[in-house]
Amino acid sequence: MLEQKRSAEVSKDYFVQAFDKIAEEQKLNPAAQTAIISAVESAKETAIKQAAYVDDKYFYRGVLLILGGSVIVGAIGILILAFYRIDIPQSIVALATTALGAVAGLLAPSPVNQ
Repeated sequence: MLEQKRSAEVSKDYFVQAFDKIAEEQKLNPAAQTAIISAVESAKETAIKQAAYVDDKYFYRGVLLILGGSVIVGAIGILILAFYRIDIPQSIVALATTALGAVAGLLAPSPVNQ
């Protein structure tokens, strides 16, 4: 199975490529190049340790079930209140639309994976 790069690794690779290009153009001291590259590597390792791991499929399924349930319960509640001609509280509408937005955000493809 293909291992996906985490955002810290992608950022580090991008930075190293840009840095190599700048180093070639500016003729930087090799000691300075080594120091900067090691600092970037250290920052990458720290970022990877601190970053949340986001590939847990069961976690996402649970979150989607909870948010999807909130959307469905909110929609059914709004329809029932509308059927009985009762004023619909704005808090119910806000909760349902916020949950729907969260579901859309979770299902949207990540820019890193494109």
